[in-house]
Amino acid sequence: KNRIRANNLNLKYIANIYQKGMAITEHLNGKNAQFAEKSLEGVARPKTADPVLEKESKKLMQQQDSLRKLALGVLFEIENINRTYSQEKVTAICETEKEALKIYTACLDNLQSLEKKYKTTLSMVHIPTTNVDKEWLKDELENAAKINQTNIDVLLAKLSENELKLYENIKLYTGFVKERLNLLKLAKKGSTIDQKEDSLYLAAVSNYTDNILSYHYELKTATITKNLLQNNLEDENKKMTQLIERLQKESDVENLRHKTYMEYRKLIKNTENLRTKTAIKKLIKLNTLIDKSLMTAK
Repeated sequence: KNRIRANNLNLKYIANIYQKGMAITEHLNGKNAQFAEKSLEGVARPKTADPVLEKESKKLMQQQDSLRKLALGVLFEIENINRTYSQEKVTAICETEKEALKIYTACLDNLQSLEKKYKTTLSMVHIPTTNVDKEWLKDELENAAKINQTNIDVLLAKLSENELKLYENIKLYTGFVKERLNLLKLAKKGSTIDQKEDSLYLAAVSNYTDNILSYHYELKTATITKNLLQNNLEDENKKMTQLIERLQKESDVENLRHKTYMEYRKLIKNTENLRTKTAIKKLIKLNTLIDKSLMTAK
């Protein structure tokens, strides 16, 4: 039952991860229109220089460079989050978790086989050869629990935490890129001097697109993996619930058998006691008759 509770908690983690993943996807899809303008070709420079605008344009270029550095810092943070549990590592852990499901399935199959072998109609009086050893079941369930504890429990708790961080950092990243592109556009509008606004804008859009495509792929792959993991955990819970039900049924049968056996022993004992008392009464009566006969003979 503890393992079932742990699995239910993991299923909640999976739901949280999925919800955050969908939120990230919706956020990125919503930004597509904002980054649709791939270049600054349509933005004209002023025909004559304005000292105030030129000075302001240089400030804007400095600000956009600061935003570039901030965006790179956030991007580095995002990559660190993704590297903590790479898709390959998550997939490997999910494959390992399948071993736990196999163990639960094997335990249930073995228990069913034992039930067929010994049935529930064993005689009320057990002899040593009919005792069913279940130490193997305890060992196997502990092995399965260890697999989950060392892999899935740690993984999902961390992924749930990471997905929230990822969502917040992606919002920061897209915000920095959006503002940087806007500053580059304003800088070009205010300066007659080429400050490489066009090339910087193209590079920023290209980098953003590449990164977003990568995130979309990772989110899609992660969703497939998490769905598989969710199915495994739900199957585990079903198997464990069936195991508990079968063990409870067996325990109930054993208790009933024991109760019936004790009642049977009590009945036999009471019957024997009654017979003994009746026999004693008859002996006393017989002795009395014998004594009377002897007295009459004298």
